[in-house]
Amino acid sequence: MFPNSMLTSRIRSTSDHVPLLATLSTNIPKPNIFRFENAWLKHPLFLATTLLVWSSSQPRNDAACSLVARAKAFRQVAKVWKKQHNPPSIYHNCRFLILLIDLLEENRSLCAGERLLRSLCQDRLSLFVQQRAAH
Repeated sequence: MFPNSMLTSRIRSTSDHVPLLATLSTNIPKPNIFRFENAWLKHPLFLATTLLVWSSSQPRNDAACSLVARAKAFRQVAKVWKKQHNPPSIYHNCRFLILLIDLLEENRSLCAGERLLRSLCQDRLSLFVQQRAAH
């Protein structure tokens, strides 16, 4: 019934039950949806990067074709920009570093570099939270 699926048994450890591992997959294509995020407008480099592409598109005879061409070019640049400027793990990385430095401070005095790193992480975390709130 499910051609792209597989069921395998695992090694039983202590129980008399045999655990099963079900692997399911599909050939249904995943839609490539572009979602514009309002928080990008607050980043100082976003408009400078994307407006260049919008204004440099070749004008067409048909206004609709011109708009579609500009939108496609904008979408491609915005996707690249998002990957470069919005790493998904920044929140967890900053929280981890702040926690680690706080634990160090409980046992000893921090050096100037450690205090600076914690301050930078706190600033970046605050910016991240503000950007998320803009959504």
